Amino acid sequence: MFTVRLLIGNSPVGKGRCLNFLQHSANIFSSGDIDSKLNLPQRPKRPMSPFMMFMKEQRPHLLQENPNISSVEIAKIAGQKWRTLDSAAKENLQKQYLEKIKEFAVSVEEYKKQLTDEQKEEIRRTSLEQKEEKRQKRISREKRVLGKPKKPVTAFGSFMKEQSAARNMKPTKDILKSLSQEWLAMSEEEKAVYKAAYPEAYKAYKMNLAKWEGEMIEKGKKELVRKSTLMDSNAQSTQESRKISKKGKSEALKE
Repeated sequence: MFTVRLLIGNSPVGKGRCLNFLQHSANIFSSGDIDSKLNLPQRPKRPMSPFMMFMKEQRPHLLQENPNISSVEIAKIAGQKWRTLDSAAKENLQKQYLEKIKEFAVSVEEYKKQLTDEQKEEIRRTSLEQKEEKRQKRISREKRVLGKPKKPVTAFGSFMKEQSAARNMKPTKDILKSLSQEWLAMSEEEKAVYKAAYPEAYKAYKMNLAKWEGEMIEKGKKELVRKSTLMDSNAQSTQESRKISKKGKSEALKE
């Protein structure tokens, strides 16, 4: 409680810093997913944000006016009402939230006291794993949005796609198994029809990928690029720098 009183003060800046501190310090211990994965005691629940508190108040009234309204529409209308809400009402909700987040931080400290060092370390490790998983999903989504070239379909993939379309079937697990058996039973001559187009398609893919990765490096989006490409790019930059340096020294000696 001493830390809370020390950080808050009476100024808006002090309250903002306190809020950020409390949220950060309690963040790693606020995920119910980690609790269920590690079979830990139920931890305190994070309080709703000021807007979510406002939307909770509005929800019954909006449902009473229109019982068939969807959750998305409720959020949209609540958002419109929130934007026009007077500052005094917003400040009151913010004050309630700050008090609740303080209580939440204290509850989290009490909860942490119940945990062993091993459990705390497991929570920390699991939290980092979840953050990395989210980061990888974000990177994958960004690659799709920015048009990363896709690998060409393999010979078997072409066969499966053709057969699924010809038979008007969706590639379910059972159908995939059946087509795999058919593929294995085919002669090399029969497979050659599907294998012929792959080398050229893969070559074009490699060229397009190299071009795309070069563009990503230029845009400063190196995290979307393969490590091997970055290593080659760095090595090339180093060689070019050395050449420029040698050329400069050579010209200086001539003078």
